[in-house]
Amino acid sequence: MFGQSKFPSTPVSQPNQSEAAKSLFGENYAGGDNLFGGNTAEMPTHPTCQKLTLKELGQMLQMIVYEYEELERNFMKMLVEVNACDDVLRDTKQRVFELVENVNSVEKKKDRIRADIEFLETQEKEMDELTAELEKAVGVSEWTDGSQVKLNSSLVPPTKADNQRQHMMQMQVGLDAQIKQASDDLAEILDQIAGLLALTPGSTGEDQEELNSALDQVRNILDYQITALQSINEIEMDVAKKFAVMEERLESERKLH
Repeated sequence: MFGQSKFPSTPVSQPNQSEAAKSLFGENYAGGDNLFGGNTAEMPTHPTCQKLTLKELGQMLQMIVYEYEELERNFMKMLVEVNACDDVLRDTKQRVFELVENVNSVEKKKDRIRADIEFLETQEKEMDELTAELEKAVGVSEWTDGSQVKLNSSLVPPTKADNQRQHMMQMQVGLDAQIKQASDDLAEILDQIAGLLALTPGSTGEDQEELNSALDQVRNILDYQITALQSINEIEMDVAKKFAVMEERLESERKLH
């Protein structure tokens, strides 16, 4: 690659090491010894490095470049994945913030609703107390236990509207009693059905008679319930009609006054 030198190579005589040492350090210098008194023959020799050709050096550089490019490609691939994960994390973070805001808003609404409910309960309690005082003042008998509604005519002379209200309240008491009775009957039916389901298929004759008796009781209770529901429906329609008539009368009286 570099070519041969144009100048002829002439041998250069090298001086003897022992003679050069004697000329520098005197005649007392012992041949074969180093400057520190040691024998030069015993000094370790350095290993010779292996020489690389240009072709081997080029191949090594190409391999290093290839590995570097491969590492760069892997790094870029991992960088893309990290960016994608970062986008997902940012989106998730934003959604979490929105969810927290929604939860806080719901908590505030729940507190407002709770305050409204407490206010309504307080108002309802006050209305019940006022209603009880008014009923006591006008002489209305205790009717919440299902007894007949009566007005004390000695305190306030009852009008036609009072009599109609008394009749409607009495109908309401009757409806409440029938609904309570229907609820109790349905609970009894459910208990009997549960007992029937608990019977095994291989029952004896006495068990079969008991089963038939229970079925008859269930049938009778259902018939009674159907009749009661029909009567409740009729009473409800009657109350609705009377209420409509009262509204018309009140509206006409309001227009006259």
